[in-house]
Amino acid sequence: MDKFEQAARDGDFINSIAGARDLLQPIITGEIERGHCVGRAECYGGRRGLRKTKLVDAVKIAKTVEILLNRAINKFEEDSPR
Repeated sequence: MDKFEQAARDGDFINSIAGARDLLQPIITGEIERGHCVGRAECYGGRRGLRKTKLVDAVKIAKTVEILLNRAINKFEEDSPR
């Protein structure tokens, strides 16, 4: 594997990990963006478009992150020289 292939493989792996990290943000902050907001002040915290992160949301996010990390690791192991 030459330097360019190695750099591309490492870049793909890092991008996958960074994407998974970014998906965890609603769990860390405790706020998730609504798909829509009715435009009244009843929105969480008076800020339109945000609401509290619920356990259901956290479970979905965690499952997605697990899938992304597994894919990245499997791809990394497939491409690594033996």
